[in-house]
Amino acid sequence: MADITPRLFSVGEDRLLHEFDVISSSINRGLILKATTKTDESSSPTALLPLGGTDPRFACANNGYQIKLWGEQSRLKLPSFTNNSDSQDEKGGKDDDDNDEDDDDEDADDESTGEASKTISKDTLRCVKTTLAPTYGGPVSELIVIPSIGKDGKTLHDSQYLFYSTYSKMTGLLKLPLDGDPFKSSALIAHSGEISSCACTCDGRYVITGGSDDHVVTVWRVSVNALESSIILGGDPNQAFANVLGEGGQEGETFKEFKDFYYLCQLKQQGIDTREARKITNLIPPEQVVNLFRAMGYFPTESEICNLKQELASEAYPTGPDGIPQVCFKDAVRLYVNHRSVFGLKRGEIEEALQKLIHDDEEKAIKREDLLNIMKVYGEVMTPDEITTCLAALQGVRQKDVNSSQLIEALPAMMDADDVATELLGLVK
Repeated sequence: MADITPRLFSVGEDRLLHEFDVISSSINRGLILKATTKTDESSSPTALLPLGGTDPRFACANNGYQIKLWGEQSRLKLPSFTNNSDSQDEKGGKDDDDNDEDDDDEDADDESTGEASKTISKDTLRCVKTTLAPTYGGPVSELIVIPSIGKDGKTLHDSQYLFYSTYSKMTGLLKLPLDGDPFKSSALIAHSGEISSCACTCDGRYVITGGSDDHVVTVWRVSVNALESSIILGGDPNQAFANVLGEGGQEGETFKEFKDFYYLCQLKQQGIDTREARKITNLIPPEQVVNLFRAMGYFPTESEICNLKQELASEAYPTGPDGIPQVCFKDAVRLYVNHRSVFGLKRGEIEEALQKLIHDDEEKAIKREDLLNIMKVYGEVMTPDEITTCLAALQGVRQKDVNSSQLIEALPAMMDADDVATELLGLVK
């Protein structure tokens, strides 16, 4: 990190990133927890790496094939609009009430353990960027900074590369800064099975990997020439993201559909029924970026929307008269590729989620009223007005022409996984 104060972090399958108070910890007092941050809603973290510099950040890989960059909240200068999506705290909900009760119990238990347990702070880190990770050989399981030594053999420069390994066979290099460009990563098969550990020499010239299945320790010489050639030959990064977006790249149907939805978002921002002259800015604000994602079949949670807004605020995006960042088409493609689920939303996941709500293994459907009530109370809760707005949009009617009862009655009385996918999520069979 930028200063010399020792810091200790850990991540786990509970999706929590912990920082421990190394200075106050001791053999007698034990390891004291200082702060904790939730990293993901669905994916579990698989690797964590501090990135040094004047603005230190943390790279956290997860099993959703993403690498998220986290910055310290005290160092970030984010405008107020980034907190608009923190509706969970504002709206409340049953989960929050349950958590409050748990917190009360924990506080009662902690009274006998000393004051240190009462100083734990939450959300000291903010996710400032989400990027696509290498997708071969399973999720990234380890990240290492490749040191950059000057020609004199002594001067240490800011590193430009990361070494990574996956759970199965693969290792490679990543070019900094991370942005999700597939041409800025390389990969090779290092072992016949699981890679148990990796290390890098202090001069950055060699990397050592150990295989748990083949019982082999391999020493690799670091050569960035192949990676740099790949970046040059890859050409325009916009074309690379278009290729990842869908089959056919910029000539494919997915890309054309994305462009149509992007233009529609521009119209919606100015008002579909407006009679005023259209202002073609080729830019859309964050709320329309979220609508664009949903139109393409990716439904971000409220916390993911908050992460997106923080990324737009912390990166160099143009801003409108109100100071809110604006996103051009090529950046919208890049953001979508980096933020969406790599494997998309599968029917089995919808069935599994619905079955948890039904609480009966023999039943495969749920009453529409029960499902809507659950949406108002549990998880990232929705208000009745929000539900009405969404149903009107999904049913293709103007909200002012119908009431909420009519919209609800248009849904099937008993809703199974297919009904949820088509009637509530707007997915095509």
